[in-house]
Amino acid sequence: MVACAILGDSLADGVAAFRPDCLADTKVGISTSAYLRAHTTAVDAGTVLISLGVNDGETDPGTADRLAGLRTRITARRIFWILPARPETTRHIIRDIAHAFGDRLIETRGYTGSDGLHLSPQTYRTIATVFDLSLTAPCCRSQAAPADGGNGRRGQR
Repeated sequence: MVACAILGDSLADGVAAFRPDCLADTKVGISTSAYLRAHTTAVDAGTVLISLGVNDGETDPGTADRLAGLRTRITARRIFWILPARPETTRHIIRDIAHAFGDRLIETRGYTGSDGLHLSPQTYRTIATVFDLSLTAPCCRSQAAPADGGNGRRGQR
């Protein structure tokens, strides 16, 4: 078991840059189906952050099943999902899965850069601190990424 793991797409990658102590399994632009094809093992960690689904396209009918399937392969004391600012369909799917499993959500709407999706380096850094929240924090409530006034975005690896 690792202390923390960060899984997923560019939003996860942005957070991973500020958490070198965590296992980071991220790839910019990856879809859920591509992620699952490349990652077939279960994850066992104290805390896990997931960001997937936003690159699947709004009309992909398998996104919900794939994300739920991924979630069943994760064992952790705390699991956080990044709730992307868009698209609405993906937000709804992620919200439903997080609530079904008792996971926490991190709201990014209102904290994005000029593209309406990616976050500023300061916001990624702030999200990286959620791993240090007390275990007594209420489950399943969205936690907004604090405003940072910036609208830049972290460079892609």
